[in-house]
Amino acid sequence: MERIEHLQQVLDVSNASLLREAVLVYAWAVSERLAGRRIASVGSSGPVREFTSPFLERASWLSRERIQLSPEGLMRVAQMVQQPPEPTRELRELMSDAGEEEAPAG
Repeated sequence: MERIEHLQQVLDVSNASLLREAVLVYAWAVSERLAGRRIASVGSSGPVREFTSPFLERASWLSRERIQLSPEGLMRVAQMVQQPPEPTRELRELMSDAGEEEAPAG
């Protein structure tokens, strides 16, 4: 309540006006996250500061594409999880290269 009262005094607005504006701004922020955009504060100098909240992150997750599989496709995925195919030569090479990069210097 302290923050609300402080904002009302600083902005010289009623509680109803402040609430209406807050909902409008938050609705915009949610629509931006649903569109895959991020909310940030950009000053003339200094770092860019990203604004986030649990509800905005939920909106971000809701915006992601959903994968729809047919029953046959779902069974195929289940079979691949239970019995994964052997890695390809390219994947083995990629993984061995990654392991070499992570090895401590000797």
